[in-house]
Order: sequence, then C-alpha cells, then structure tokens
Amino acid sequence: MKKILSTAIATSLAATGLMVTSAAFTTASADVVFNAGVMSQYVFRGMMQRDSASLMGGADYTNDAGLYAGIWAAQVGMEAGHSTPNGLEIDLYGGIKKEMSGVTLGAGFTSYQYTNQDNGQGNGGFDTAYNELNLSIAYGPITATINPGYHAGVNGKGDKSYVFYSLKGEYEGFYALYGAFDKKAEDKGAGYLFDTLKDGSYLQAGYKTSLGGLDIDAFLINSSKELNMAGANAGIDSAYTAVVSATKAF
Repeated sequence: MKKILSTAIATSLAATGLMVTSAAFTTASADVVFNAGVMSQYVFRGMMQRDSASLMGGADYTNDAGLYAGIWAAQVGMEAGHSTPNGLEIDLYGGIKKEMSGVTLGAGFTSYQYTNQDNGQGNGGFDTAYNELNLSIAYGPITATINPGYHAGVNGKGDKSYVFYSLKGEYEGFYALYGAFDKKAEDKGAGYLFDTLKDGSYLQAGYKTSLGGLDIDAFLINSSKELNMAGANAGIDSAYTAVVSATKAF
C-alpha cells in the first residue's frame, strides 16, 4: 500500500534496503523529481508487501504554493511458500501543505492500485484498491497524521472503511513512529477476510544519516499479529523486521 504524498514516497522508500537514483529539473516556482530504485523488502505501515527485493520508481511535483502530486510504483508479492501473488502497486497522490506560525498543515489524497487485483472469484490476486484522505499536522520534531479510507470489497463483500493514525518524533537523525488501524463500527462484522487487517498497530524506530553521498535509513519495525498477514511473519503475535535503506537524490 506505501508506500503517500511526499511523505508516502519517503516512507515507502525508507521501508527497505533501497538505493534510489533520481533526476530533477526546476522552474522558477516548481520542482519535478524522478526516482528509481530497489529495496530488499517492502514493508508498509507494519505490513509486509514483498519479502524479497522490490524494484520501484516514480515522480513527484511540488510548487511554491505548497501543492504536490506524484506517482510511485513498486513490485509486491511473496516468495514461494509464503502466500504468493505478485504484480505492481501503483500509488497516485496529490494535495497541499502549508506552514503557519511554525505549524505545518497538510491535506491530500492517495489511491493505491494493484496490477494483479483480487477479483473476488478465486484469481489469487495480491489485493484490491485502497483510496484515502491524508491529513497531517507537524510542529517541530513531531508529526501526526490521520488517514480515513476505503478498501474495495472482495469475495462479494462491500467496501470496508478504515482509519489509519500515526505519530512520529525525530531528534538528530533518530526517529520513532507509532501507527495504528481501526475499522468503523459498522464494518466490524464476523467472517470477513479483511476484518483483522484494519485493526492492529506497529512501532518503528530508526536512524537516518548521510554517508558517501547516500542517505541511509536503518530501522526496526514491530508489528502486532493483526498486521502480520503474509510472508515469513504471517500469524506471529509480535513480529520484528529489520530494514536498511540507501537513497541518492540529485
């Protein structure tokens, strides 16, 4: 899924052992940045999206008014024996961020699409589409987000609503992030394949630095059982995943 606005891209790319190359061109009031790379695993919001190397790439547009838009794609899927389907995740996003008196407010939208979608007829696709609002507020080293969204229904079920929350703190390269999902009350029925997906939380802690022209991000994620849906951590009550990311921008 990832991968989210300017932050969605950054979070998704930081989510695994990643080397990115990018090309940028600038006008008087706008920037367009292209990126391409590979990550050792793809973990998004505490959930394993690919438990082996994943190629990725995208483009981001920003301007002086605070508007942004972009597209990002990455390989998804699991190794043999771990619940398998593959294909691409393609994220489309846009919005605005504005700073006022030291407080930065953000509002946007992200659509997570999959080339190998589950059609609800036993095709074994990776997932179905997610569409969500992205609301954020940041002050100093603290950023909070709230992301209400809908997950397209499968197996004859209707769309399922959810809300994702996060809180992140940073200090001299170190950071810690808490994220959690919740379903709306009317969706908490029994027997639905994705009921457990929308409840659950994770903790992520890491360190970012620059080394030899690369931006390095090393971090550890601890996910609750509800988020351990696929890969080697499937069904584990409390799973840890270590990730290293290396990026280069120019």
